[in-house]
Amino acid sequence: MFGAGYSNSDGVFGFLVADTVLIGGATAENFTFGVVNSSSQILLQQPYDGVLGLAYTPVNATFAQPTFSQFIIPTLELPVFALDFAARRNTSNSTASIEIGRIDHTRYTGDLSTATVNISTNEWVVDAIDFRIGGVRMNVSQSLFFDTGAGPMINAPLSVVQTYYSEAEQIFYTNDGTLVVPCNATLPDLDIYIGNGTAIIRNSSMVGEPYDNAGESTHIPATTLSTGFKLAMLSTLVLHISFF
Repeated sequence: MFGAGYSNSDGVFGFLVADTVLIGGATAENFTFGVVNSSSQILLQQPYDGVLGLAYTPVNATFAQPTFSQFIIPTLELPVFALDFAARRNTSNSTASIEIGRIDHTRYTGDLSTATVNISTNEWVVDAIDFRIGGVRMNVSQSLFFDTGAGPMINAPLSVVQTYYSEAEQIFYTNDGTLVVPCNATLPDLDIYIGNGTAIIRNSSMVGEPYDNAGESTHIPATTLSTGFKLAMLSTLVLHISFF
């Protein structure tokens, strides 16, 4: 049996099985993984079916063996994996993908940027990142945590959040506490300096899903800036606009 919980008390439970797993061009034979048979209701409503173990071994939920990435590394040509969730980009490849052990250089243009991972945290953390809002650099030095399960959220220092919302036009809270903007709102660009590269979130990408505010057509910002965590945190939106 195994169980995996989150800080908000949501979680999954199930049992362990062993099988051959093929994903991203890699094959893991006799790999032990968890099969969920009980889950919090909110997790059942999410647009994904499971979690792939690309974290470090100390945060392994099953404890049966190393995570998938640690298990598969000895069999790979290169100890890398690549994520291309930006399927809407105008390239010859129009579908999202994950590759393990190789990098498909046809999925991006230009040169890849690099950043050093702070492995002492047992998480995907990069130090000394910075932000730029509407062309103005914030000059903060912050550690950044990559979390694909964070949803549409970027956790940033208070000065960054305050500056961003002060530049946003017509952003407000509804009576039920939902942060929304008018459909024609102009939000600032948000640039994030990571290593020797920059992830650029254009203002049009910051306007998210429609939201009916008592008959008034509004939108929920695609990325919610927050200060609720010790580390800065990147959401899935950044993965959807960049090749990693």
